[in-house]
Amino acid sequence: MIANLNSTVVARLLAPALVPLAVFAGGATAMTPAPFGQPKFVMWKLIFDDEFNGTSLDTTKWWPGWNTPTVGSWSWPKNVLEQACYEPTNISVGGGKLTMQIIPNSDPNCQVQGGAQAPYSGALIATNKSFTFTYGYVEGRMYYPGVTGSLYNWPVIWTLGLGTWPATGEFDIAEVTSPHDNNAQAEPCAAYHSATTLPRFCPGGNYLGWHIYGMDWEPGYIRFYFDGKVVGTVTNAVVASPQAIIIDYSAGLWGGAIHPNVPMHVDYVRVWQRVVN
Repeated sequence: MIANLNSTVVARLLAPALVPLAVFAGGATAMTPAPFGQPKFVMWKLIFDDEFNGTSLDTTKWWPGWNTPTVGSWSWPKNVLEQACYEPTNISVGGGKLTMQIIPNSDPNCQVQGGAQAPYSGALIATNKSFTFTYGYVEGRMYYPGVTGSLYNWPVIWTLGLGTWPATGEFDIAEVTSPHDNNAQAEPCAAYHSATTLPRFCPGGNYLGWHIYGMDWEPGYIRFYFDGKVVGTVTNAVVASPQAIIIDYSAGLWGGAIHPNVPMHVDYVRVWQRVVN
């Protein structure tokens, strides 16, 4: 977690997010952060977190790439419209944050779907080999680069169901997308993919720089949050399939204007579940 934030920002973002008690395995209790902007009387159990306080990616939590056989392997992008492969060397941890890069690619082995050489290399990390969850609150504090009114490249924090897509669900918590599929006016939108529905919600306002993105998933509903405020709710076809967390930084027509060598950052990622008495 980033240590050198302005004190006013720290007070605003962190002070409201503390609850008196959090219940851990074995009945232990301790002070722990709660989802930003959520009612303080709700009891939460923190089941996953990465504050990125180390000097390298914690591979006991994240796998760099998508289903690659070894840690250092590049992988094809998940989406056929992406113009970047996933390259683990574009991932770094330091200064209390995760950093991902988009860079021009000259390696013919770095390919897009179909086998052509990718014009760029990006990055992806996922928990599918180490952690999945069913229901709960996911939150990430993210820095998406850009200019006022339009973000750059194609960053996203999302979850993917284990099984057949889209029947097992996909929750896009904050994906930079262009409403016209032309890289213009790209903003961090939330979306839910299932076999029967695809609602999409965009926060509007000032979304440049650091923001907190969240998703509350319970039986019968999904709520997406931007800086603690609800931006959209889904109540139809809500899946119950276990989900893995994914963060990736790519480039392509659905994202913002492509700007290589401009990084994205992640302060933390946390997942909670409600404590039911």
